[in-house]
Amino acid sequence: MHTWQLVLLRILKVILPLGLFVVVGFLVYLDLDVDGQRIAIHAPADRSILVDGPDPDIRFAEVASDAGIKEWSILIDPVYWILRLPRRYDDVKVTLEYKAPQVPLVQFGGLANADKWEFAWRSVQNIALEQLEWDCLSEYHKQWYLCQKNVYYQTIEEFLLQPPVTAEIVNFNFPLPDTFAATRVTRYNHELALDDYDYVIALYTQPQEMDGWLRQEFVFPLSELDMVEDGVQFVLSAPGIDDRNEVVSVRSLTFELRKAPLTPTLLMRKIWEYATDLFSK
Repeated sequence: MHTWQLVLLRILKVILPLGLFVVVGFLVYLDLDVDGQRIAIHAPADRSILVDGPDPDIRFAEVASDAGIKEWSILIDPVYWILRLPRRYDDVKVTLEYKAPQVPLVQFGGLANADKWEFAWRSVQNIALEQLEWDCLSEYHKQWYLCQKNVYYQTIEEFLLQPPVTAEIVNFNFPLPDTFAATRVTRYNHELALDDYDYVIALYTQPQEMDGWLRQEFVFPLSELDMVEDGVQFVLSAPGIDDRNEVVSVRSLTFELRKAPLTPTLLMRKIWEYATDLFSK
């Protein structure tokens, strides 16, 4: 072997491992949250750099309790937040700590269609549903509710497979199947008199109490939300609170951005995808 070949071989032995190290390091940088999550806690006393809001300012006040704990008092409906996405994620888990005594309806939503200004809603609080004195079925980890003025169905699955033809149905955020296309379904709002209807179908989880505050958790697949200003927009809505002089107090919002952790298998796939994309240009 010639001298120049030996020199080239030695150079390659140094460059190739170094190049592989640089590529792996670059891919890890692009996917920095190797454990698959990033948490942004947003509160009046500790605002996350990834979150803007609440907005607009005229609709809320920042107040402090006697214990010195700061909170947002929502006075006018609705208010908005924007969560910045520094990288790609699969979904976001939102934890809301709040108080809303006697507020009949509170909802939290993610912007699903920016052109039509449509939101994917999640239930925070529904006092009318909790106090409804009908016979109610609860299934799927107490997230599916079917309340019947007159009992006919024994399970919620039976109701979904064989919907009533002439009855009046109120729907509260439940993704009804196509079998309900010909039925009379009314989207729930806080002004409805539920006694005028026959069934209430709901996707709802009652809030949990912790340290004198109520807590709700929701999951939003990011593929179902529209991007706005390099992030996604969320809204907290309590219709009519300004007319009734009611207040929704928010202590904190926690956004947990989640994706698949960076395993060796996933890293090798990313290296292959990166190399394929690089040499195809």
